[in-house]
Amino acid sequence: MLLRRLILILCLAGFSSIYAAASEKPFPSLIGDVWAVCGIDRIGTWHETTLVFTQQTIEGDELVLEGYFDWKGSNGSYGREFFDGRVHSSGVIRLVGHTLENSYRIVNSRYAARLTGDGQSLIDGKWFDGIPGNWGALRGANAEEVAALCEAQTA
Repeated sequence: MLLRRLILILCLAGFSSIYAAASEKPFPSLIGDVWAVCGIDRIGTWHETTLVFTQQTIEGDELVLEGYFDWKGSNGSYGREFFDGRVHSSGVIRLVGHTLENSYRIVNSRYAARLTGDGQSLIDGKWFDGIPGNWGALRGANAEEVAALCEAQTA
């Protein structure tokens, strides 16, 4: 009888872990596309900015990222900002800028946003350093989609 219970417990435990693994949603690939970025801070808009993820690896319940922003502001500011970051399995993304290249009047910053379930948008974004602002991004978006994103970010 004890052996039967032990086998049943082991079978149920194995089934539970298989079910849990199968029900976890894998991270989408974020690399390979240019993301259109729209942002606003108190000195201007950043509607001609792009975002590229160059590397990603899974580490526990997070996706570890590398990439860069190509910033272009309505006030004449511009430059490339390289970052490292992480996406938690909840969809919260955090990026930390560490290197600027060919830049004028931009600074490295820290960023937060939420990756949508379909892996196609970053929404409710904020940047915290320099002049704090709001941002969002769409991967592979057409002009109409980008215009709608920019309108939503500046509202």
